[in-house]
Amino acid sequence: MDRTPPVASILAVKTMDIDSRVAGEFGRKKYALKRVGKNYVINEPIYAVGNLGFELLAHDKLDYARFRCGINTINFTIDEALVFSHQINSFAFSEQRNILKHMNYEELATSGKRYHKLYIDDGNNLKIYKTNSNRGKVNL
Repeated sequence: MDRTPPVASILAVKTMDIDSRVAGEFGRKKYALKRVGKNYVINEPIYAVGNLGFELLAHDKLDYARFRCGINTINFTIDEALVFSHQINSFAFSEQRNILKHMNYEELATSGKRYHKLYIDDGNNLKIYKTNSNRGKVNL
């Protein structure tokens, strides 16, 4: 039995349309996460408006292993209402390329970091998601 919990380190907030802003700007802003007990907190407020997508930089470690593993399950809720969840148990070999839509590929290519998108991006046809009516995007 694995008792080592996953580790989350950064939450990124991304504008999803031309009218959206994060910290007064169009684009993507990263916020460092700090673990407090069983929860993670951000030490600064997030000022955002419009249609937004959230991304999480996180990994799992197995007990006594030095390697990082992926996150099989993520649940994203606001006020206890489901916004997004994914459960990766398996997927067909023919869907393999879609995993590139599951993560922020541009960030992976430039920094090597694997951010999980907490929304379903256009062109992502994986069947591993449950979301709100806005495909995991949040409108503030």
